[in-house]
Amino acid sequence: MELVGKINLERTSIEEYTVSFDVPDNCDYSLTDDSRGNYVVFISLIPPATSPSSTFTTHDFDTRAYDDKIEIIFDQEEYEDNTSTRKTKPVISITTNC
Repeated sequence: MELVGKINLERTSIEEYTVSFDVPDNCDYSLTDDSRGNYVVFISLIPPATSPSSTFTTHDFDTRAYDDKIEIIFDQEEYEDNTSTRKTKPVISITTNC
């Protein structure tokens, strides 16, 4: 099971978007940006969880273009389920030119 559910981009101005995304309620995320329009959302299970919940919660963040470009990457932690490693790849990458 993937750790990212729905993803929505809403344009709020010429160079700005609001990103909404769903993750299981037993997952956490961290957001980094380099102030150059590149954003990475890393999603991981909250210990002691060993597999993602089927109940999702929605999170939002605002983005701003740099040189008319925004790139958003969702990187999902690999996790073990019944002693086998679940790979939740590929990494989800969204790029837009404003």
